[in-house]
Amino acid sequence: MVLPLTKDWLVKRYLTGVDLTDDAGTPYPDELFSHALAAAVQWAARVLDLEIEQRTVTERHDWDPRQWAQWAWISLARRPIINIDSMRLKYANQPLLTVPPEWIVQTVPEAGAVQLIPLSSVSGMAVTGFGVVPWLGPGLGNGARTLPGYYEVTYRAGFPTRSASGLPVGAWTPTDDDFGGLVAFALDATAPTGGTRFTLLGDASDGAVVETVTIPEGTTGPVIASKSWTTLTRVTSANLPPGGTWTIRTARIADDVLHLIGMYASCFPLNTAGDLVAGAGVASRSIGIDGLTSAVSTTASATNAGYGARILQYQNDIKRLLPVVRNYYHGIELRAG
Repeated sequence: MVLPLTKDWLVKRYLTGVDLTDDAGTPYPDELFSHALAAAVQWAARVLDLEIEQRTVTERHDWDPRQWAQWAWISLARRPIINIDSMRLKYANQPLLTVPPEWIVQTVPEAGAVQLIPLSSVSGMAVTGFGVVPWLGPGLGNGARTLPGYYEVTYRAGFPTRSASGLPVGAWTPTDDDFGGLVAFALDATAPTGGTRFTLLGDASDGAVVETVTIPEGTTGPVIASKSWTTLTRVTSANLPPGGTWTIRTARIADDVLHLIGMYASCFPLNTAGDLVAGAGVASRSIGIDGLTSAVSTTASATNAGYGARILQYQNDIKRLLPVVRNYYHGIELRAG
């Protein structure tokens, strides 16, 4: 998983007040949390039919008279769309036309909807009432109702992720506007005494303009910023390990999608923690000394975890939120005239 989601992010937002240690006081292994987050991201991608981690896709779509009548309405398979990198019109595997970028309109990018508005901007092309000569899909199909694989589209889908590595001490300016959202830092060597500090400057979603993130001494991170950054204009590092460099990783994921991921992932450690509330396999405990008795009972049982109420609440919240989020990213896929 390349997203900047960490154990610390999950604990602070969804596991507040939960004892995340075993009977001997040993903290749960980091692998429990990394696995929970990776599984939650994959679950959210599948149940919402979204690309959460950014990827490049190439796919082909048939010419169809219904979408032809609606300015070549194309519903791409992966969503949300970040950018259309290229589009070609093809007859079988024979290229007919590389579609000029100015023709391509991302009508509903969050739902994968794209339409084409042909312009007479291609030099030497004969213009018809709707476009140019190679555009004439109906004629190429020899009267067929569809023409297989007429549109070949290469595009980037998912939520924008960015990273930069090998950065030295001092001020660093993001290379483009997509650096922002969740922000995490890591080192290629352990932080020295006092820890390595990163000062973020920009506009955060809570109205803040500055935040300091520290990687504790003796560790390499990753450590995630507590704020979500709408605009990140500068990052300044301080107290870097001798000869060391740092990495920044960001992701602009919608808050409601992140909420689903966080609730789903938190159920993994909550199940484990619930089993160990009073000790492994123990639902109640009593101690008596010289006539004095102390008893503790928990909600744990043979069929119910100690944090069952919180798990149930998260599951109910997931059920309510899922259809709302899915509907947002799945609009009308075809407009018939």
